[in-house]
Amino acid sequence: MDGAFSLLRLELRNHGLYRFAVKGHILAVALLWSGVVFAAEEEEITAGSAQTSSSPVRITGYVDVGVSKALNNGKGFIFDTSGRYSSRFPGTAWVLLGDPWSTAVNSRGEPADTDGSFAFMHNPVASNGALTFLINELNLDFSATPWPSVFLFASLDFMPRTGVRGSLGDFFELDFAYAEWTPFDSIDLTISIGKIDPVFGREYRMRESPDRNGIVPSLLFRYVGGQPLGIKARAKFFDGRLVIAAAALNGSSFIETMNFSDDVDRNDVKTGSGRVSFDIPLWTGAHLDVGLSGEFGVQGRQTDGSIPQWQWGFDAFFEWKRIELRGEFVRGIAAGGGVDDADGLDFRAWFIEAFVRVFPWAGLLARYEQRHAVHLKGLEFVYLINVHRVVAGLRIDPFANVAIKLEYVGNFELDPLPQFPNDVFTSSLVISF
Repeated sequence: MDGAFSLLRLELRNHGLYRFAVKGHILAVALLWSGVVFAAEEEEITAGSAQTSSSPVRITGYVDVGVSKALNNGKGFIFDTSGRYSSRFPGTAWVLLGDPWSTAVNSRGEPADTDGSFAFMHNPVASNGALTFLINELNLDFSATPWPSVFLFASLDFMPRTGVRGSLGDFFELDFAYAEWTPFDSIDLTISIGKIDPVFGREYRMRESPDRNGIVPSLLFRYVGGQPLGIKARAKFFDGRLVIAAAALNGSSFIETMNFSDDVDRNDVKTGSGRVSFDIPLWTGAHLDVGLSGEFGVQGRQTDGSIPQWQWGFDAFFEWKRIELRGEFVRGIAAGGGVDDADGLDFRAWFIEAFVRVFPWAGLLARYEQRHAVHLKGLEFVYLINVHRVVAGLRIDPFANVAIKLEYVGNFELDPLPQFPNDVFTSSLVISF
């Protein structure tokens, strides 16, 4: 189990119960334009009941600082200079081998370097793989319960980065901005609209670094970890054991930095996404949650309403005392082409992961995963991706709001791709408030 602050973040965003308790002094900030006062004091708030505090908005967050080193100048890919693979794609200018995001150094999934990758123009870390300190992000979450049945949530990330030729490279990202409505007292149903969590799969629940047992996301996280714009409904039955969720979205459940999802849609067809899961109680407090997900719509970031994008997958999570086991699989296609010559992607990926709390304040993580994909952009470039990865990590929680993580990521290429050194060592200090 993660620390108290990690549990708080999950409660705030994903469940009907919103609780927060902090002992200490009161922080008050007066905003002249609204007269809103923010306070951090000991209290309890429950969705579905009237808010007793005079503070309508609550602020929480965290800061994540790390040190990392990546081989191959931080890049998870090489060029096919031998011409061995080019014959499969006649006329294509560049053939690249490997996964450009396999060298991620933080929980945001940012690679150490993607310079020259063609597929990804945004290179936020750009460390050339060198040993470097990095403020991965400063996160601020804003939540409020203006009415007993309505919960509001927004999340901002700030990333200090290096600019180009004297410019500031710092940027920020709006993670979430949504309203959640619980229309009935007798039915466990929530309806959310705005920039929301996806409903596909499970790993998106560990997006934020305090909530993730380790550091680096899995290779399939890019397909399930987005924050799409849309509307979703989630209903729970049989004391919450059966969960049915459905959503209508712009784009897809992909993360935004993949070229297959968008905040602003460019076609009229929305993407339908859904998941059904059942939590099975087992012996002595153990439980097993299994889920099946599907998604279908028109491919994002292009205007042709006839270009399909779909994916399906399944996931499982087992928990018993200090042991957590999880796994996930996803398979999908974005057809590409059309009037905009959109990127095409044919992919499948899976992982299995174990986390064991050896002591209440320390745990060990191990993960094995694979990703197989072909990413084609007309005659400009193609990626051949056939990789597997081994991740080993240590997490120490010396205090309820502090996590120290160390992680080694071993990246390996599967036949017929050639092997090249692109392993990663990374670390993270996460302080929640």
